[in-house]
Amino acid sequence: YQLAIDDFTRAIKINPDYLDAYNDRGIAYKNLGNYQLAIDDYTRAIQINPDYVKAYYNRGNVYHDLEKYKLAIVDYNRAVIIKPDVARLYINRGNTYSNLGLTNYAVDDYSRAIKINPDDAMAYYNRGLEYKNLGKYQLAIDDFTRAIKINPDDEETYYNRGVTYRNIGKHQLAIDDINNAIRINPNNAITYYNRGIVFNDLGNYQNAINDYTKAIRINPNFAEAYSSRGLAKEKLRKYYCDDYRKACDLGECDNYNDFCK
Repeated sequence: YQLAIDDFTRAIKINPDYLDAYNDRGIAYKNLGNYQLAIDDYTRAIQINPDYVKAYYNRGNVYHDLEKYKLAIVDYNRAVIIKPDVARLYINRGNTYSNLGLTNYAVDDYSRAIKINPDDAMAYYNRGLEYKNLGKYQLAIDDFTRAIKINPDDEETYYNRGVTYRNIGKHQLAIDDINNAIRINPNNAITYYNRGIVFNDLGNYQNAINDYTKAIRINPNFAEAYSSRGLAKEKLRKYYCDDYRKACDLGECDNYNDFCK
């Protein structure tokens, strides 16, 4: 990135109004974590041309990364006024609304992105997350399913559809989806943990214990996995206090205090 920055700086010295050079140097600064220098370059580009949509979009992305969400919204708003037919603008503004807890605004933006580009898996996935958080589980499942048809290799979409299936009591479909998430990425402790939760729901405590154990192998500091494994062991009348004690060491002490002191 530093070599690119040097090249863009030389280009700006030759042409101080070179918009793309400011924009691209800003991107390079952002990739190096130099956020203020990135903001300065995007701002300079906007000063030269107040309708330069790339600079609003990229400055909004930096503000989002800095958790300055209201400033990000201002920039995305300006970007969509200038260029209202770019799906990515609505997706990123939707993500920012989501971070602000403005779920309905987020859903509206993802829906606009889908109208512009019906093949954008991210828009369906993100809208599905919002529906899931709203408890609109069937709408969430429908969106996750559309996202999977477009991109069948995304671990998180299978995982979240699986969790949503569990929420509506479709445990085997939940297991099938979490299996696919594990197939794509066998090194994610959360997916094993949540498959263990589904097995636990079904009363299959040994399979639950096996999955909690896999989660712990990946993340030895996973307090909830120790606690849940202890609960499953308790159901099978196995010794469980070691797991409750370890969970307590990691900050989750309710079961240890209730059953092992």
